[in-house]
Amino acid sequence: MSLVINPALHESHYYITHHCVLKPSSTSTKLRVVFDASCTTTSQLSLNDLLLVGPTVQADLYLQLLKFRLDSPDAELQTFQLNTVTYRTAAAPYLAVRSLHYLADKYKEEFPTGASVIKSSFYLDDLLCGADDIHTLQLIKQEFIEVLQEGNFPLA
Repeated sequence: MSLVINPALHESHYYITHHCVLKPSSTSTKLRVVFDASCTTTSQLSLNDLLLVGPTVQADLYLQLLKFRLDSPDAELQTFQLNTVTYRTAAAPYLAVRSLHYLADKYKEEFPTGASVIKSSFYLDDLLCGADDIHTLQLIKQEFIEVLQEGNFPLA
């Protein structure tokens, strides 16, 4: 995510409630953010309601936003915007696969083998299973990693 320097607070916007999950023993992700797109707004609708998903089960958005102020009541408020696909939203699976297709289209000239494998594979498990020899498999793997790296999706 990145800091929003001058948030347009007079325009409509949506804040997704969230919390962190700490797992110090993890080698790749010691801190993971869990989002709750089921929390209602002042319109009494949640993001998931608008994305045609189940009912809201979380506390009121206003109360969720106030909880973080208990840690730093004197700190200045800051606004952040997410630059990632938000998990646990109805559109997340589509957006994740669409992001891969976007990267494949964008880098098909630079990494033709890796991009074509991304576009032709439905399941991620199938991505590295289409080579006739070890050299081709290594090329697919390297280009696939590079295409994802270009999209800021480093593999762990």
